[in-house]
Amino acid sequence: MLRKISGNWFAGAQLRYSTIYGLNWTNTLVPEVEGNGGSTVVGIGPNVQADFRDNPFSPQKGWYADVYYARFGTWAGGTHTFDEVQADFRYYLALRKPFQVLAFQAFGNFTHGEVPFRELPRLGSSFLMRGYFEGRFRDHNYVAAQMEWRQPVYKWLHASAFLAVGEVAPEIRLFNAKSIKSTAGMGVRILLNKKESVFARFDFAFNNEGGTGFYIRINDAF
Repeated sequence: MLRKISGNWFAGAQLRYSTIYGLNWTNTLVPEVEGNGGSTVVGIGPNVQADFRDNPFSPQKGWYADVYYARFGTWAGGTHTFDEVQADFRYYLALRKPFQVLAFQAFGNFTHGEVPFRELPRLGSSFLMRGYFEGRFRDHNYVAAQMEWRQPVYKWLHASAFLAVGEVAPEIRLFNAKSIKSTAGMGVRILLNKKESVFARFDFAFNNEGGTGFYIRINDAF
């Protein structure tokens, strides 16, 4: 829940509730991780957002930032206590032609405390680190960055090329450049609504481990 405070600045609060139950292990050796028998997390905290994009669906210029902090506790039925901070920054550089854009994103998700395994920050998705399925790697801290070139081809047909790097680690000081993950790919965009800049997106991506991913979504990845 956000409220406009001045110009393109918004502030408010975020409430998160998640419950995992009915876990059954096929092996008698249950992994020694937080939440191995299920979990309920309840968290609340402040959220600040700035949105200077020219369009929320497929921006051609401007920037966007979103930062939130949440405290999770045992109130309202929660089973674990931990803190979470998330920061998301995006920048869009308009080039010569309409819809010709160079886009950048930097993202960080940091937790501390008794975080259940299923609630840990997750690397990979159809939006960031495409080429890895969401949760392929997870840990208490996750950072990633990506860039994407968007190019009109013919009227309603557009194309893109993108690359990203990211990593997870149990502590911030343990991030290691030698184990960083990378992905790259190309995509096709079908313009569905020129006035609102709404696209259908078809992306193919691969990662540095040989895995691949194919995605069909509405709107750009970021």
